[in-house]
Amino acid sequence: MTKVNQILREFVETIYREGKIKRDNWEITIPVPWGDRYAEYGLTQKEAKCLRLIMLERANQEKALFDYNAKHKCWHLDLYFYPRAATALAYVDDFPISDSEYQAVERQYLEADKQRKYPQRV
Repeated sequence: MTKVNQILREFVETIYREGKIKRDNWEITIPVPWGDRYAEYGLTQKEAKCLRLIMLERANQEKALFDYNAKHKCWHLDLYFYPRAATALAYVDDFPISDSEYQAVERQYLEADKQRKYPQRV
């Protein structure tokens, strides 16, 4: 998943370079690529939804780069473990989204999409 990993890397670079994080609670202050504004990052809706599922799974791992606050519907970057861009980018490089990880989530997404009942046009 070269495209998704490159977008993730560029997103992390932007956060640190432009200071797009609240220092008091580490909330990310720009739209995430896996959110509603995915097209601004060059992702399709399916890619964004798959990336979101991956990011939510990874948020539950020890020393995760990102964390999601469901109550406030916002994403945070863990500045405790990743205080500088170099450490965060090392995480992105050391733990890229693999083809198999992405494909597994993509299969789940497609299966769930098949089961949705769409209204018939009249």
